[in-house]
Amino acid sequence: MMRVVDLRVTGEAAVFLSRRAGTMRILVVVNARSGGGDAGLYGFVRALGTLGVEVTLRFSTAEKPIESLTEDASMFDRV
Repeated sequence: MMRVVDLRVTGEAAVFLSRRAGTMRILVVVNARSGGGDAGLYGFVRALGTLGVEVTLRFSTAEKPIESLTEDASMFDRV
């Protein structure tokens, strides 16, 4: 049985959520040097949160190489 997702969560995330029991874990790495991010990204993260998805945001900077932010990526369902 498919669950109806009505929070503008589309594409792969919606399909994954509709078929999966339990909490989905998503890691989002944001390039802070690109100008502060996209407001749409934060709206999407909020929508996922209302569905019970665990979202982890990490921000890359000149001091933090992206590799250090994704060392534990295998612990997440999506990166």
